[in-house]
Amino acid sequence: MKKIKLDQLDKHILFELDKNSRTPTTTLAKKLERSRETIVYRINNLIKKGVIKKFVTMINPAKLGYTIFRVYAQIENKKEERERMINNLKKSQNIWWIAECSGVWDIIFLFFTKNASTFYDLKNKMLVEYRNLVIKDIVGVHVDTYQFAKKYLIDNEYSCDLIGGPPVYNEIDEVDKKILNILSNNARIPLTELAKNVNSAEQTVRNKMKNMEEKGIIVKYCCFLDLSKIGLAFFKANIYFSILNTKRELAFIEYLKIHPQARYYIRSVAPWGAEVEFVAENLNDFRGIMDKIKDDFSDIIKHYEFVLISWEDWLPGGIFNKNNKS
Repeated sequence: MKKIKLDQLDKHILFELDKNSRTPTTTLAKKLERSRETIVYRINNLIKKGVIKKFVTMINPAKLGYTIFRVYAQIENKKEERERMINNLKKSQNIWWIAECSGVWDIIFLFFTKNASTFYDLKNKMLVEYRNLVIKDIVGVHVDTYQFAKKYLIDNEYSCDLIGGPPVYNEIDEVDKKILNILSNNARIPLTELAKNVNSAEQTVRNKMKNMEEKGIIVKYCCFLDLSKIGLAFFKANIYFSILNTKRELAFIEYLKIHPQARYYIRSVAPWGAEVEFVAENLNDFRGIMDKIKDDFSDIIKHYEFVLISWEDWLPGGIFNKNNKS
């Protein structure tokens, strides 16, 4: 695959759209000191070339009373059956995110349910259906995720968003659900079009979005990029700690917050202590990152295992399907 070369303007546009993909082109043009026509052309070109896969809304399921369960599976080398499994999982209303990997795990996916009993039934149903395909699986209960700014694009801001936390049962109505269902995979949809699609007034929709932002249900509007198009890869490291106290963990998070290639720090109840995800040019680049981290935090890190994420997709819309009873 031929690498698409991004210039500084492309990178700045992607960075700003990842901070808030609902930012109007006129605002972007003013901030980046370019004409609106130039900004529109660049955005459309990035979409056309497949660099921008879609504009997504990061929704915090914990603010709607849901718990995320993370499933890691090793899969037999049966290509057609594996593809069928992935396609079926993508259609599930309870799948939040799914990735195909190479390394210690072959597939990772996130279930969201309001209780462990529902997850237990869903997981067992999946294992029965694919009992001849799944070699091994491990479950982790998601605690929270620190999402860092895309510093591999523009390394001058060190913002961080938090997803997860204790479940909170915020009430939302049917119009709220419709808004979130549309925004989850089309975050840049114009307000007029969004209002029309949910059969509500623009001001009502604007107020509802603001209310969900204030409650933390909507975390941010951002870009979902195809890293392979720009010559980058996505690695996940499962880190095993020898010991971890609050002070050292906070230091580690701050370290990652300013690291130019760190994207996520994920805490979950799992065999490992935490997961860290990086954007890197290749395996050697990733190993260099991890060698440096092991040196800098040799007092707490004893081991890590990793996967290369070859394909991923966010599928949060199913949570708002009117037929979803989980």
